[in-house]
Amino acid sequence: MPRFFFDFTDTGQVVPDVEGTDLPDLEAAKQEAVRALVEITTDKLPDGPYREFVKGTRRE
Repeated sequence: MPRFFFDFTDTGQVVPDVEGTDLPDLEAAKQEAVRALVEITTDKLPDGPYREFVKGTRRE
C-alpha cells in the first residue's frame, strides 16, 4: 500500500510529516488531505491574515 506524506508550511516554518499515512490510492490521499486541512485550519493554525496552501507529492 502506498504511503502518503502530508507536510505543511506555516509562515515559513516547514512542519514535515515524518510518519506518513498508508492509503490505498491517490483518491484516498486527496480525501485525507481535505480532512486534515479542515482540522488544521480550524484547530491548529494561529490567527493571521495570510495562509498559502500548496500541493505536495507522494513519496515512496
